[in-house]
This record gives sequence, C-alpha cells and structure tokens, in this order.
Amino acid sequence: FLASHGLLDPEKMESHIFVTCGDWDLKTMLPKQLSLVEADHGLDESGRVVAPYNRWINIKTPFKKRFNMTRFNVSMPAMLKKLQLELEGRHHSGIDDCKNILRIIEKMIATGWDPNTTQASASTWSPRPPAATGSS
Repeated sequence: FLASHGLLDPEKMESHIFVTCGDWDLKTMLPKQLSLVEADHGLDESGRVVAPYNRWINIKTPFKKRFNMTRFNVSMPAMLKKLQLELEGRHHSGIDDCKNILRIIEKMIATGWDPNTTQASASTWSPRPPAATGSS
C-alpha cells in the first residue's frame, strides 16, 4: 500500500505519520512481525525498524494533554465518550478502529489541536542483539 502510493519515497516520508491508539502495534508487534517474515523493507541491516514504520502518534498522548486528563489512562471508548461520539463498528476491529481514530482526530482538530505540534513516538526495538564492538 505505502509503495503503491509513493509513500516510501524518502523525500515524502516526513510528510506523513501513522496514528495509533496505543504504542503496542508499531512499537512491539510490527517489528516482531517484520523479523519473522523476513520482509524486504521495514528493517535495516541491524534489524532496527526504519522510516516510516519507526515513528507514529499515539493519539492517547495528545488527547490526554488537550483535555487535561494526564492522570487518567484513556481508552478509545473513553476518548469517544469525552468527545460525545458513539463507537462505530466493533472495538478492536482494524478498520473500525481506524475510522474511530480518524473521528477522534477530526474532533480534536475542530477544538484547535494542531497535530504538527505533537511529538512522535519512536521504536527502538531490535530483534537482534547489537553487533559487538571491538574488544581487547
């Protein structure tokens, strides 16, 4: 999908970012999956995740900041409720979660949130131990 839409072009990678509801999918699962299937892209020679897969916005972080909920652990249903939106589809269904995350983003932007000011999360996970450096 990314390649077919020209989104793997290094010059364009900074113009887009994944948005998730939690860090697990891109921080934990994607790197493990890429290493298991020996994908021809996504990992560098040392086994580290590369752009664009290594940065994302966990929508929970700016949501909590925007709505002063820093002491709370927020879920997608809780964010939707706070924004007076109904959960559409089935929670934890990939496409339905994507649509609901989009609705949360749209509502946050309508309240003045600027996604360009959000710090991206980053993956540092590597399926292989780092190469040993010189020893004496």
